[in-house]
Amino acid sequence: MIAEKEACEKHDDIDAPIAIPYTAISHRIMFRKTSRTPFLFLILALTIGGALRFILLDRLPTAIGNDELQYVLNARSFYQTGTDITGTITVLSPFLFQYPKGANPQAELPYLLLTYLVGPFSLSLFNARILGAILSTLTILLGYLIAKRLFNERVGVIAACTFALNPWFVYIGRTAYEMAPAMFFYLLALYVLLVTKKRWIFLSLPLFLLGFYSYIATKLIFLPLIAITCYYLWNTRHKDKNYYVGLAVAALCITIVTAVMLAYTPSTRVTEILTPFSPQVASDVDGLRKITMHNPLSGLLINKITIYFLQIISKAFAVFSPSYLFLGGDLFLSLFRQGLFYMIDSVFLLLGLIALYRKQPKEFYFVVVLALTGIIPQLLHTQKDNFTPHITMMIPFFLLIIAYGIGSANQSFRKRFQLSPIYSSLLIVILYSLAVANFIVIYFFQFPLGGYFDFPTRVLSRYTTQPESTGKSIVIVSAKKNDLIPEVMFYKNSPAETLKKVYLASKLHGPTQLGSFSFLSCGDFKDTTDTTKIYIIDSICGFKDGSGSALLIPSLRDGGGIYGIYNDSTCSQYNLQRYPQNLTLSLFALEHLSQEQFCNTFITTSS
Repeated sequence: MIAEKEACEKHDDIDAPIAIPYTAISHRIMFRKTSRTPFLFLILALTIGGALRFILLDRLPTAIGNDELQYVLNARSFYQTGTDITGTITVLSPFLFQYPKGANPQAELPYLLLTYLVGPFSLSLFNARILGAILSTLTILLGYLIAKRLFNERVGVIAACTFALNPWFVYIGRTAYEMAPAMFFYLLALYVLLVTKKRWIFLSLPLFLLGFYSYIATKLIFLPLIAITCYYLWNTRHKDKNYYVGLAVAALCITIVTAVMLAYTPSTRVTEILTPFSPQVASDVDGLRKITMHNPLSGLLINKITIYFLQIISKAFAVFSPSYLFLGGDLFLSLFRQGLFYMIDSVFLLLGLIALYRKQPKEFYFVVVLALTGIIPQLLHTQKDNFTPHITMMIPFFLLIIAYGIGSANQSFRKRFQLSPIYSSLLIVILYSLAVANFIVIYFFQFPLGGYFDFPTRVLSRYTTQPESTGKSIVIVSAKKNDLIPEVMFYKNSPAETLKKVYLASKLHGPTQLGSFSFLSCGDFKDTTDTTKIYIIDSICGFKDGSGSALLIPSLRDGGGIYGIYNDSTCSQYNLQRYPQNLTLSLFALEHLSQEQFCNTFITTSS
């Protein structure tokens, strides 16, 4: 009985039972009654989190972004033809830092994952984003496992809930961007390293490499993440010290080899790393010296080293700005009334830091240092403004601290007022329910109207399927012709051979043909007098006068025209509105709308 009492007392205070006698019988009864509870709450967290990531994935976000598009189109080409859409590399080439010709270098692993997940199927918003939704949902389970390992099972269940409901996790889990794979593989590697011993710890290295290849920005934390975790475990598992040193040395060797390869590889993004010798640092130094009178301290205080560190510190303050983290986010998040975390999270983040420092100081320093490591890509990037993808690996560690704060606050509240666990948790559940409800309104009912990810191009692509029965050809005039063509090909589910042919043709001067319609740059367009053709003209090029009044593809936010449609013979037969109205989520399944529904909803008249 004494041994069982000591075993119970080893639990953290958050999990300590209240007023239960330490007898073998009572302990077994308590365990049997509660053993299923964490499992049920974990399943609930996975269910709710999965629903938030998968529901309406075929229509929200309402369109696909350029970086997502590059992954998806190349993945289809890799699967169907063996090479990318430029015909220059294979699916394994990016792992040697060789990227599609003419494209901005991106992460390497998503190409391979999407090749076999998206390649065999049709191009659609749902298929393009299913990988992110799956990995983001599985990350909920990793949050539970890591928190359970570091703290206890109750905090693990709470962590699963914070991971499931977090706005950033939901937002990025509904896209094809690289952050979801990066978070999943790095956290999986971290968990494997935490639970394995001796030579088995090297099983984590391939997983860390998958995280390394998942996102270009988080390559910078590959070595620090491994080194910090090895140091934490090195101080707690003395018998395995040599293995942790070996793993850290292996990570260092991989980093050195990678740095050498990148130094001799053209078309990489190494120049985006901020150093004291970066042009923007030199520019700031020159600017400050021009507005400073000569004095003995100028050379000491205004130089590349001091300005470099001032820029780093300024970025760090911006990252931890409460308005950024809890209220408005940034341009990438695009929600504007919702931060990366809920406002209530700020309270539990503070409480979690205090409670964790008092009760588990080793874990406090470990998790806090990992969170600080997660912002390194933002600090060392030449971009000055906050860019949430660069701090994506900070967010899960903040959520672990928040989970600890919720558990600690709940237990303190229960003890202070002598309440049952259900009643003590009720207030927290209510507060988070209100926060999540507000996020759902913002994301599902306000965000779609912003037209993000170039939604008007999706409307344009849907419109071009309407006039085919009339025999009219279509001319699309745009200032961003080369960006527009891949988007249209995606929405039209073009086969890989067509992708290659049209994509390569789009790089040449003059018109680019795709089936029954062609693309022109603004400078190549003359007028709309040929009534045998339908002209769709980008507002940047200027709407041209033609026969009859133009129809518009409008902005959903304010009704302003994004594209003008001339010589229309399909939508003009309906009683069109002056601006979009009566929009519902079902209408964003554009491909399934009837011609009348589509025209009345997303095409407006200018007169």
